[in-house]
Amino acid sequence: MAKSYYKKIQGVRYDRALLESAEERIKGQGDGRISDQDINEIIDLSKDGNKVTLTELRTIKYIKDHFRVTEKAQKTLSDFIIQIEILVFSITGFILIHSLSLWLRV
Repeated sequence: MAKSYYKKIQGVRYDRALLESAEERIKGQGDGRISDQDINEIIDLSKDGNKVTLTELRTIKYIKDHFRVTEKAQKTLSDFIIQIEILVFSITGFILIHSLSLWLRV
């Protein structure tokens, strides 16, 4: 049976390819952290089709919160997430408000 495009973690759907890409980058050599170069490659992978879906954005946030990344990679992730949320907010007005409510636990 083929693997699903998605991976569910605690009932939440994430992009399997992005998670597997992050997992591959913490294996083997190095200190177990994802570098800025690796994060940029993961971000590029999330832009398949020249857009980032909500599932891909959710997965990028999951990687930021649950994987060990270098300080520079953490900033790259934060900047990317902000850029996407601003873009989506300018289009729909929903994602940024939703993310803020989750962050504030409203």
